[in-house]
Amino acid sequence: MEEKNNEAESEKAVFNMALDTLQRLGKNLEEQKQLSYKYELPEYVLQAIKIGLVKQFFVQASPLLPEETVKKYRKEILSLSPQRVNTYFRNGVSADKLLGLKPFYDKDLAVRLDEIIIELQMILQKEKYFMPSYEDEGDF
Repeated sequence: MEEKNNEAESEKAVFNMALDTLQRLGKNLEEQKQLSYKYELPEYVLQAIKIGLVKQFFVQASPLLPEETVKKYRKEILSLSPQRVNTYFRNGVSADKLLGLKPFYDKDLAVRLDEIIIELQMILQKEKYFMPSYEDEGDF
């Protein structure tokens, strides 16, 4: 009897962890959506924030994803970083002087970030998980 009780408690804990994870993922997606309304920030800053959110989404979703998926995406996602380019001061007489790295918005990176989120959501859905909307979170 005690063994069945322990099994039931264990299943309940796993279910609660999965539910909590899905709620956090839903909040993460809502934060990503809200970035599109932040016109006061430069695009490269928004992209840097989105990179962090995509990384968080992956890390939080990892327990729910198949091991092969985690292995496939781990290196790419965890190495994502804002794009930067060297900037120089050009003086016609002497050699150019390196001023440092300047961040910039990378359209290809923006597309890849969206692709990653879409792919991960599709995998979660295929694994029979669903993504609760931010508004639905109180219904659990």
